[in-house]
Amino acid sequence: MFIITIDDIEDVIDEDTFMEFLTDMLHLPIPEDLTLEDITSIFSNKALGLSGFNDQQVLDCQELCISPDKPSDIILIRFKSETGYIGTLQAVAKGLDQQGNNPADLRFICTDEFFQPFAFAYFKDLAREDRRTAELNILSWTQDNTRISISSEHEIPADLFLNQSTERTSGDNLIVDEKDDFDKKEVIPDKIEVEKEVESSKIESKTNLKDNVTPVLPDELLEKLQKTCTPLGDTDWKIHKGVITGCNKAYVIEESKRQELIDEDPKSAEIIKLAVGKHQENLWKPVLKYIIWIPSSKNKQWEWADAKNETEAKKIFAQTYPAISNHLSGFEIDLKGRHASCKGKYSWELTHREHKPEFLGPKITFYDKPPVVAYYDESDAIVVSPFVHCIPTTDFSMLTILNSKLAEWYVQNKYEKKGGGRLNKNKLNDFPVADITTKQKTKLTKIVEQILENPDSPKVPDLEEEINQLIYDLYELTPGEVKLIEEESNK
Repeated sequence: MFIITIDDIEDVIDEDTFMEFLTDMLHLPIPEDLTLEDITSIFSNKALGLSGFNDQQVLDCQELCISPDKPSDIILIRFKSETGYIGTLQAVAKGLDQQGNNPADLRFICTDEFFQPFAFAYFKDLAREDRRTAELNILSWTQDNTRISISSEHEIPADLFLNQSTERTSGDNLIVDEKDDFDKKEVIPDKIEVEKEVESSKIESKTNLKDNVTPVLPDELLEKLQKTCTPLGDTDWKIHKGVITGCNKAYVIEESKRQELIDEDPKSAEIIKLAVGKHQENLWKPVLKYIIWIPSSKNKQWEWADAKNETEAKKIFAQTYPAISNHLSGFEIDLKGRHASCKGKYSWELTHREHKPEFLGPKITFYDKPPVVAYYDESDAIVVSPFVHCIPTTDFSMLTILNSKLAEWYVQNKYEKKGGGRLNKNKLNDFPVADITTKQKTKLTKIVEQILENPDSPKVPDLEEEINQLIYDLYELTPGEVKLIEEESNK
């Protein structure tokens, strides 16, 4: 069973992150280049028969249509307020019923205008004729203004959103793998055909002495890695996600802007910190930027923390950090329009507390979009973006594994080929990690030290190849398994 946690919900702050949520947490097979508009069919409030409070409450109501001409039975409703939404949801269901949609087949995702999911719902044990008396099962969190009695807190089973029309068809060998992403159909060739394929590969390889290795199927290697290795989540390497600002264009700045602000007001340096994010220009060593770091007055005693109102607080903030205040004033509308989960007590503040301990000192950072490319940062840079992760460590072993051809191949075959989307924390925690000896660790460390000394050196490709060979040995791969990885990596 797939479980959605409070962290997964808090990562959703706009349409883009909501689309990530649909693919990564609900495991919907949405092509990466499509927008929400591309995969939805809109029901107008008028068509649903909404009036009065219900009409004012619903911003829009849409059905997800993942496949052409095949509705998903998942309804997305954006509400203006979380207060009183249950009655409105009942009214929407009635309207959908009149439109020919059986509410018994529907699953509802209720969000605010920023696409922040605050409730998931479905009708329990519903016969169509019993809709008016059916129990609406609500799965949700109590947050912001939400005040409802719920049946399950903090753990939402994502497989509740499995398309009700999905059927198993043994004649066509069409199945849904219950251990992997649901609602994704995979054609499994007959066993005889697989055996013919393997035999054909064996015959072909015997005709070439240079390729005289036993062929390996991708699924066989995936199974071996998962059986013989330890999941990353069970090791001492712990994954932490970056912070959310809700408006990076205001807070994340280049060195030139940092210097400009400090020249204008030297006190600005107090609240400008190093930052590392997803946009990198080279490998192994990240390009650092800066972030204007203003934790919320709820957690930090700023000069303006005890002001009577925001107007007074804003004046004190401008007097305390005039250059920063002037810079942020150019983004005032964007800052005020951020979701509550991104804002502090006042609109120019961040919701976060002081510097997170996991960002202090040496760490591996990596963007969670395949292929994985990892960097090593020795500074106290704040990791920005919920899609950038870090592993606090001085051990280069994990760095070499993540940057190896083996990791690239694993991610491609485990997730990318199956439309897996981003590498969220759950997927990363399943990544197979082989046991490593002190001798192996020493060899890998020496190579990484050479690379980090000069990441732009023409010698780096040869050093990376040396790392790949050591990783193959570390995972005890056979010649056939190495051949499979090398061939697919070079495509």
